[in-house]
Amino acid sequence: MIRLFIVFLSLTLFFEINYAQEEILPRFLTEEEKELWPEYLRNLEVEGEREVLPEVPVRVMGEWEEIQALFLTWRSFPAILTEIVRHAVQEVKVYIITSNANSVRNTLINAGISLDSIFFLDYPSNSIWIRDYGPWAVYENDVEQLAIADFVYNRPRANDNNIPSRIAEAFGLPLYGATAEPNRWVHTGGNNLVDGYKTGYSSNLLFAENPGKSEADLDRIGNALFGYEEYVKFEELPYDGISHLDMHMRFIDEETVIIGEYPNGVSDGPQIEENIKKLLEDHKTAFGNDYTVKRIPMPPGSDGRYPWQGGPYRTYTNSIFLNKTLLVPIYEEQYDTIGLRIYRENLPGYKVVGINCNGMISSLGALHCITKTIGVENPLWIAHPRVKDQQEENLSAQAKAIIKHRHGIAEATLYYKTSQDSFYQSVPMTVDSLESDVYQAWIPGQSFGSEVHYYIEALSNSGKKQVRPITAPEGFFRFKVEKSWEAPTADGEWEVIRDCQGTTVFFENKSLGEDLDFLWTFEGGVPSSSTDKNPVVFYPESGSFEVTLIASNPGGKDTLRAVEAVFVAAAETDFVETFEAEDLNNWIQMGPKGDLNVWELYTQTGCYNQRALFVDNFQRDSSFWGQYLLSRWLEIKGQEDPAIFFSFSYPSSTGQEGERLELIATDCEGQRFVLYAAENASLATTDFGMNASFFPDKCEDWAHEVISLKALDAEKGPYRLDFVFHALGINNFFLDNLIAKDLSLGNAMPEVAFIRPSRDTSLEAASLPLSLEVELEAFDRDGFLDHVTLKMGEGPDDLFARSVAPFVFVLPFEQSGEYLLEASAKDNEGGVSIPIFVIVDVRGAVSLDRYLDLKEIPISVFPNPVDKVLYLLWKGGERFPDFSIAIWDAKGRKVSDNIRSEELIMGWNCSHLAPGYYQITFEDKSGKMYPIKFIVK
Repeated sequence: MIRLFIVFLSLTLFFEINYAQEEILPRFLTEEEKELWPEYLRNLEVEGEREVLPEVPVRVMGEWEEIQALFLTWRSFPAILTEIVRHAVQEVKVYIITSNANSVRNTLINAGISLDSIFFLDYPSNSIWIRDYGPWAVYENDVEQLAIADFVYNRPRANDNNIPSRIAEAFGLPLYGATAEPNRWVHTGGNNLVDGYKTGYSSNLLFAENPGKSEADLDRIGNALFGYEEYVKFEELPYDGISHLDMHMRFIDEETVIIGEYPNGVSDGPQIEENIKKLLEDHKTAFGNDYTVKRIPMPPGSDGRYPWQGGPYRTYTNSIFLNKTLLVPIYEEQYDTIGLRIYRENLPGYKVVGINCNGMISSLGALHCITKTIGVENPLWIAHPRVKDQQEENLSAQAKAIIKHRHGIAEATLYYKTSQDSFYQSVPMTVDSLESDVYQAWIPGQSFGSEVHYYIEALSNSGKKQVRPITAPEGFFRFKVEKSWEAPTADGEWEVIRDCQGTTVFFENKSLGEDLDFLWTFEGGVPSSSTDKNPVVFYPESGSFEVTLIASNPGGKDTLRAVEAVFVAAAETDFVETFEAEDLNNWIQMGPKGDLNVWELYTQTGCYNQRALFVDNFQRDSSFWGQYLLSRWLEIKGQEDPAIFFSFSYPSSTGQEGERLELIATDCEGQRFVLYAAENASLATTDFGMNASFFPDKCEDWAHEVISLKALDAEKGPYRLDFVFHALGINNFFLDNLIAKDLSLGNAMPEVAFIRPSRDTSLEAASLPLSLEVELEAFDRDGFLDHVTLKMGEGPDDLFARSVAPFVFVLPFEQSGEYLLEASAKDNEGGVSIPIFVIVDVRGAVSLDRYLDLKEIPISVFPNPVDKVLYLLWKGGERFPDFSIAIWDAKGRKVSDNIRSEELIMGWNCSHLAPGYYQITFEDKSGKMYPIKFIVK
């Protein structure tokens, strides 16, 4: 039995921080303490410490081991401390550090708590956070002498830092410490989790608090002071202001850790997931097994905010073991019920009690932070890796445990039963032939579906008895006997077949796993769901639809979700496909092996918009040879002259045979019509050597075809049009400008517009020549552009043309003057758009005065802006000059021509003009043109 010495110590310090008793210091460093910390450490070093590291191996006790005493510092949060004491006195002796014992005694009596197991220690203190600075119980040689281990508390709180040595002296226990160089270890208890055997765990805060010490130095100190053979360090969490692991982690045995969980992507959640990944991938337990990780929610504050939003750091992992009782912080019932249930499921037999910690959690601490325990002096230690679930029935399961006592073990027994049984059966445990302290037993094999409960009991030679778990036989370990199921992998393929009534899709299930069940769901399909392995689904409407497949077995489930899995193309009366967009959902693609989406996009054709589809037919082996289809549905009912345009590019293939292009139409009765076929020399569009992969880079590399569809029976449509390239690995094939239209409707002229400059422009410079960059925009609604031209004079040298977008021209101006730029575009049917014009007024140094004179011509139009009638005012004399007058819109299109000056003098009705910006031009006999801007309201 512990002998309690009530000792009043006098301690002389070179430096000490004094705080008023009622002051509540947070768990984190205050701003004042940050300034004091360096000097505090220097004074500790000057003073020197008498503690030394142990000379014999030690083991730090696990928190679930047998406890004799609980320590509290009574300074703040009295309501929470009172509830802790209420439950603790039923399990252990409670030692309360306080300078006002009478006040605390009265508080407890008024709360109806017996004082029989409560003792008061009149020690100076600074804060309530005894977990961080309190005593650590270690055992020499695992189970022999109980001792106190200590380090330098990571706060400049001298009274708190002295608590472990005071307790060691009062209890007559050896004191070991890492408090003086070269072994000084600045640390904090909330960041020192243990497995009770060979492993310690901290965040990387450890390195920040011990500058100048390497990881090897810290591992050496941890091994000497606590017996760590492995020391695991985790990345700090960004929103945990103190970086203490106990705020989100709690070990419940040597191999099982409960870790807090945030919603996906929330707060510290991403870093916690990374730390778990590191633990599972890079580390094993002290028994050489994988860790078992259980998750528990990290609840938000009452307003729904998480720490990254300024909410409190609510946590359930900040709990404490008190023999057969577990105290858990709680906050709000809707979350608490889940947290408490998780503990009860994983720790059967324990009395799990919730204590409301809303009053303190904003200080970044809860129950674990304000408590510290010490184990018994005469431990019977049982360390046990839980038996894992069994995947074979009727196969005995081995259970092993390290069992030690200072006087040796007389006997050890394993008790087991199934969850359906009322009574335990016993199996003696025998000493392993290779390890003297390791005991083992075999639990008889059970049938599939069984859940086995068991516990271990040991008796020492001195007569001490202990069980593991400590709550046995009400509590127990458990494992299940279940068939070994490999989790499935959901996978599938489908073939889309469009016919005249709609679209039928044949789904082929390629999921992996045993004894699978399936659940398909089909957006827009009939049926909308199916449990068949390979369902057939009809899609009555066109569109893009999602498909989901869930494959499941007892080993788990997997989901395949394809957002745009099925595209049902509607039969169209016309289309223009120049591959401006990469979305080819309107097209059905099929390769030689039934692969979908086999055509590739090429973006450097050297012609038109630079984009086309191609088949990589040069480097692929024979397994890729065969038919490459590009298909679309076309409705030709009501059309007088339906036709198909297309362009292709393919190099000469002298001496080669077999590669060909076909255009095939298939009607609703399944009859096929070959509309076009070309191979070998008739397929070649350009000369190119056969020893390199061909890619077109100019318009001359392309051929163009127009195929009439008048011979097809429109009543048997819609028709599926198949562009089919038969590949034999000779060279690449390119396809572009796929257009379907009714020729009887005529050709829509291409459109062209000036982008830079958009209207009349003046250039000024001190000298000539000048240059102007002109950009045009052009498109064709029912075909593709053949070329775009820009003209700025009458001669051949004044005509510029481009066949590749963007349509940019750099125009040279050798002399000053006014230039009329004319833009036009030609499409694939030979149609030429109506020209549009931009006036460029080049002001050279010589002609600047002449330009100003021209601008002084006495003409004006009014009113401006105009509503209905536009008038002309001539201020130059009796006779009006002989002008040709025209009006242009903002895009440079002529909207009125051959207007007589008399019309403007008498008033010209412009109410037919749409509101906007216009320009009226006056051109004299010499060709000079004078523009005036006006606005129609």
